[in-house]
Amino acid sequence: MRYRPRKEEYEDFMEEFSRELEINFPEICLGYFGSFRKKRAVIGRADIDGFLIMDSGVLSDESTVKGLSQILARALSNNPIKTQFNLLDRETIVDGRFASYSKDYVDYLVRVAKVVTGPEYCREMRGFHFKSGVLHSAAFNFSGPGGVRNTALYSLDALQRDYDEFSELVEKAIDKVAKFPKKLIWLRSGKIVPCRKKSQKILEKLLDGVSYGKLSELNWVLDDVEDLDKRLQNPEEAFRLLYMGLEVMEEMVYAYTHEHPYPNEREVAVVNGKWV
Repeated sequence: MRYRPRKEEYEDFMEEFSRELEINFPEICLGYFGSFRKKRAVIGRADIDGFLIMDSGVLSDESTVKGLSQILARALSNNPIKTQFNLLDRETIVDGRFASYSKDYVDYLVRVAKVVTGPEYCREMRGFHFKSGVLHSAAFNFSGPGGVRNTALYSLDALQRDYDEFSELVEKAIDKVAKFPKKLIWLRSGKIVPCRKKSQKILEKLLDGVSYGKLSELNWVLDDVEDLDKRLQNPEEAFRLLYMGLEVMEEMVYAYTHEHPYPNEREVAVVNGKWV
């Protein structure tokens, strides 16, 4: 019979996770919402939904992400429950476009989320009514469930549970990074570029400050399945690829939002001349 966690394990997880964050990363905002927040959770089936907001810009500190991943993995190992925390930063939530939360959801979070540790950075969160599925997809691939940042956050937990699952998550993450230029190009020009490598060449002419050499390496690795599998069977190499991918994706988001600080008509809805 499948194991179902008890109420005490949910409570113990939150106690351990928040305590370790408060000790090691007091500047990070931990908040949660949903059925567990409202005390309506079906214990044994429910997960804990929440967010971690780093006191940083889009370009995160790798040691911080790795430290958060270690704390989360340890707390989940001691209390095997389901969680879904999105890893965010203050610059991204203020810009709003790549934070993965729509305006309605942001309004909901600000109203009901409970901050457990750290400053209430969630009050700075901005949301839009996404006009295109491309921006919504780009935001999710960056900082939403299953996004590259969340893959890094949950990577150690996945590694200690099932290596095949871990390697699959890493492969999906670097694939999202390699395809990210296609989304950014469409958002600014409306041009569809099917090829990963061609989209990189186009993006190189549009955005500075991105480690395109590292992006080329990811594209090269993805094109050789046999080599990819060998690399992913080496945990050290798998982590290198994952964090290199995260670095490149953050650079693309940073370059894009600084080059284009205001939304355009392909990104968000406009009502009475205002972005909403």
